[in-house]
Amino acid sequence: MHALVNRCIEAFLRNSYGSTTWQQVAAEVDVHPDGFLTWGSSPDSVTRSIVIASARRLDKSVGELLEDVGSWLSRQEQIRRLLRFGGSNFQEFVESLRELPGRIQLVIPDLAFPGFAVLSDAPGHYRIIARPHQPGLMRVLAGMLRVMADD
Repeated sequence: MHALVNRCIEAFLRNSYGSTTWQQVAAEVDVHPDGFLTWGSSPDSVTRSIVIASARRLDKSVGELLEDVGSWLSRQEQIRRLLRFGGSNFQEFVESLRELPGRIQLVIPDLAFPGFAVLSDAPGHYRIIARPHQPGLMRVLAGMLRVMADD
């Protein structure tokens, strides 16, 4: 897993629940309490352990935690700037998800990110399908979409 993913989860925990929560999770899964560097990689099992331990500590399901990460992530100014290229309204944003992997590759070339298919059965009704991806990605995306729909 790209270390940026672990760094994102760490920053979410620190910003939303305090550094003590992060330090408790780090101790439980045996990662350094100072956190992750932004670049590099770590085994997928480390990320899974962090997510599971965080959800347990916060008394949430893994899915709820990942949606919260997505909501938090889409409120970060650097990410909001990237997402603004997706259009001026929610419909344009959803339809632009097909282009998101390419935009991410421009900023973070070594981050593997799946493509998305966006299907619409009726105006304003969408089905989003991710090509093969890491478990939990769609829950993070759901949290991001929830915030984007509210804006």
